[in-house]
Amino acid sequence: MARPLSRRAWLGECAAALAGVALARVAASAQQLPPRFGMPATPPCDPSTKPTPSRAAAGFRAGAPYRTRLADPGEPGQALVLTGAVIGLRCGLIEGATVDVWQADAKGITDASGMRLRGRQRTDAAGRYHVETIVPGSQAGRAPRLNIRITVPGKATLTSMLFLPEGAGGGSNARDRDFDPLLAMALVERTAARLTASFNVILDL
Repeated sequence: MARPLSRRAWLGECAAALAGVALARVAASAQQLPPRFGMPATPPCDPSTKPTPSRAAAGFRAGAPYRTRLADPGEPGQALVLTGAVIGLRCGLIEGATVDVWQADAKGITDASGMRLRGRQRTDAAGRYHVETIVPGSQAGRAPRLNIRITVPGKATLTSMLFLPEGAGGGSNARDRDFDPLLAMALVERTAARLTASFNVILDL
């Protein structure tokens, strides 16, 4: 027959049990913490993955408004929704990167004095960005594109161009001197009213 526990022994077992519960709660909460800036939220990219090429995209203007919808109500043109993430080759998904986007309108004209069809945003905890705009027109026979500038504080700035899926917006990607397959958006869905595409920006970080 088991001997009854003394008060001291009983209190000791209770304390040990409570400590075990507390440690379990700490471990569970740690798994739910959002990734810190610059720390990997996912495993590093495949070693064969190549960084997004840079391009000397003209027309950048500092101080664009923070917004995900670039096209004002009534802006003519087919709607374009672009989603993606900013990813480091060694650092995984990057939170807090500034994504500047600017473009031509449906006629291929870029606003040179105001902030029409321009905007910037910061990537979220999962490194994601989201842009709602219109399909840009071709400029001087060049393939339609969105211009981007990605800034990671204290680390890197990338300026480049994102080309529409082939056949969207007129023009031919292959004939454009700045085109690279690594700069082509991936087509998600195409309807008469809207084009949905995706693009992940890969930084050498």
